[in-house]
Amino acid sequence: MRLSPIFLLMILVKRVMVTVISNKEKHSVKECHTLVGCGPCLSHTGCVFCRDTDFTEESRCGTREYFLTNSTCNSIEDPPNSVDYSSIVNQSLTSSSAEEFIQISPQYMKLKLRVGQEEEVKFSVAQALEYPVDLYYLMDLSNSMSDDRDNIVKLGGELATAIEKITRDYRIGFGSFVDKELMPYISLVKDDNCQQENVCPAPYSFQHQMSLRQNATEFAERVRAAPISGNIDNPEGGFDALMQVIVCGDLIGWREDARRVIIYTTDQSFHIAGDGKLGGLVAPNDGQCHLNSTGFYDWSTLQDYPSLGHINHVAKEHSVNVIWAVTSSHLSLYQGLTQLMTASVAGEISSDSSNVVELIQELYGKITTTIRVEDNSSESVSIHYMSDCNKKQHRRRTKCRNIPIGTPVEFTAHITLKECSKENQVIRISPVGMDDQFVVEVEPICDCECNIEGSEGYEYTSEHCNYKGNSICGECHCFDRPEQGDKFFGTNCECSGNHTNPLNPESTCRAPDAGPSSQLCSGRGACECGECVCDKSNSTNIYGQFCECDDNSCDRSLSGLVCGGHGQCECGQCECDAGWTGPACDCRDDVTQCLSPDGQICSGHGECVCGQCKRCEDGYSGQFCSECMTCPDKCQSLKACVECLAFRSGDLMETFNEKKHEHPDFCLENCDLLFKYKEKLSSRIPGDWVNCTLKNDSYCEYTFSYQLETWSKDGPEKVFLHLNEEKEKGICPVIVQPDFFGIIIGIAGGIVAVGMLTILLWKVFTTITDRREFAKFEYERQEMVFNSNSNPLFKQATTTIQNPIYCKEAF
Repeated sequence: MRLSPIFLLMILVKRVMVTVISNKEKHSVKECHTLVGCGPCLSHTGCVFCRDTDFTEESRCGTREYFLTNSTCNSIEDPPNSVDYSSIVNQSLTSSSAEEFIQISPQYMKLKLRVGQEEEVKFSVAQALEYPVDLYYLMDLSNSMSDDRDNIVKLGGELATAIEKITRDYRIGFGSFVDKELMPYISLVKDDNCQQENVCPAPYSFQHQMSLRQNATEFAERVRAAPISGNIDNPEGGFDALMQVIVCGDLIGWREDARRVIIYTTDQSFHIAGDGKLGGLVAPNDGQCHLNSTGFYDWSTLQDYPSLGHINHVAKEHSVNVIWAVTSSHLSLYQGLTQLMTASVAGEISSDSSNVVELIQELYGKITTTIRVEDNSSESVSIHYMSDCNKKQHRRRTKCRNIPIGTPVEFTAHITLKECSKENQVIRISPVGMDDQFVVEVEPICDCECNIEGSEGYEYTSEHCNYKGNSICGECHCFDRPEQGDKFFGTNCECSGNHTNPLNPESTCRAPDAGPSSQLCSGRGACECGECVCDKSNSTNIYGQFCECDDNSCDRSLSGLVCGGHGQCECGQCECDAGWTGPACDCRDDVTQCLSPDGQICSGHGECVCGQCKRCEDGYSGQFCSECMTCPDKCQSLKACVECLAFRSGDLMETFNEKKHEHPDFCLENCDLLFKYKEKLSSRIPGDWVNCTLKNDSYCEYTFSYQLETWSKDGPEKVFLHLNEEKEKGICPVIVQPDFFGIIIGIAGGIVAVGMLTILLWKVFTTITDRREFAKFEYERQEMVFNSNSNPLFKQATTTIQNPIYCKEAF
């Protein structure tokens, strides 16, 4: 049967996944094995603790899968996540104004969580019907918004009517903004800020005009009376105003149990944090209320604009929704703000704000039909949310759209504790723009119940500990011995005395250079009271402080015998008998086969190993380490001595003094080598000697010979200088005195000849050039043709001038 490629690919992917999972499990087991104690073990993801009293394995901490498959542990400490149902506060969601408004359920729950184990918590959210609304209209009243103000005055009644359709319990307020009263935002020349004929009041940053109340007539009057001013740059200081409206709750009149909405209207962009430096403001916005008794923001010239992140933070903290009602030219900018500020929507307002009522209805509808949840979880807790948004696809999300008011939506919070902390984690889950909260208190499970006195795994003066300690989570915690100044220690408190590490006596059963996970006593003994007791074996003797030695682990000869049968094995090293050497004692201690002809062992340049020269010095090779291609030639080493003896020249003669020294004794005394020197006819010197032919300082060529076989560290035995038939020591070149006069005449003649040749070549070149120029001139002269009726050199004696203004017909 032929398998399809897709089926083969699925099998390959499955095998890869199984391999990856297996590797992760192995890595997790290794991490757990390094943890000591029940508390640290449970604080690590995926680790459980074995609390059997008779547990003998190296580490009590591991994974559940490890203990189930590779261990004999019967009692595992692995507390699961749990919910404290007695702590749950769960008031039902409300849908009418006759009851207390409850928009999230439940309201409180307490969890006990293990690190890395996820817990699912379900809760429901619903926008209550007839929920009270506090609507604050924050308007840009710079020059370009004057027609908008007039329309807001006209539409004040309709605005109130539109809000009443949403809820009968509403309140409305009003405030206006321009910009900071500093250069370069405004001009210090008063009239320059106004772009209209009528005189306008001085610019201001923000003025709170009307606190929240249910009075549409007063709202229209306050809008009509609001002063229109101006500034000289395009961005406005609306963020200063927005911050004050959010944080000045008492002056604005925000209610605790109402949906808070700010309608921000403008036709320009905005200043943000950092822009204040242009006016010399370096102090950051403090996010506090700074409205004076007349409603003006009087700290605008003292601190910078707030940042968008700061605005978003205080809006979340005070559960405020923002509606950006802006003109089409800046709609895309404010739509971008909705991505950064969660509780906000943006819509397009006409240039004169004539569609403000319809826009508020539309955008408020988006706010009330959208449910979005958020939380204040710290880095030690991970949370994500799942929801089907009422019969839609169930997936990971935090927002549901187009949910009718009063319809509950169920979310599932997946909560995972990432790390242990000393204090409980309090997580507040809340719908964006609402005051309602679902508080989840997380108590980390970072210790074992068996560590608590009186629990099942806590046994006082335990028999398991030889009645010398308490058994806690299966481990003995031994008692002190104050009378003796020490304490009991050991796995079962069976030991006593002053141990360097009584809490971990096994630490002294490992070599200092071994890791904490290495085997006790090298795996060949038992650790008793901090000391190794080595195993007994019929085949070998195990010994040493850490049972690291035996008499069977040394090198073996080719015959398979330990230490070649000629030595004793001492902790991995062979101690050879007399007459034997080598790592395995398989070589005789005899150097006769390594003696070079000069009687030295390996010529003094190597070591004799098993009757052969080994490990020759750098540069030396050969059977006796006597060959050296890079070493100085023997002929050269004899040269100075021979020249001194034969020719009274060379390097040795530089310090020779005839009055103080005798020749040839001086040469023999200063020569580094010792030999007998003689001069013989070449025909009488044996042919098997080594000949050296060299030249002395006078360029005389000479030859001497020595016998290589007699060469020792002090030199050869004899050196013979060759004499020719005329008994001359060398052949010297005939030196001819140079003819200096002839050389001088030749050099002078050469210089003169070169000079004459140069002059001749220059003359030839100039002559040829002149002839070419003359021939060109003759050719051009013959080709020249003049007009026979005129002389080109002749010029008329009279000049005729014509007046361009002159007109003959005018006379």
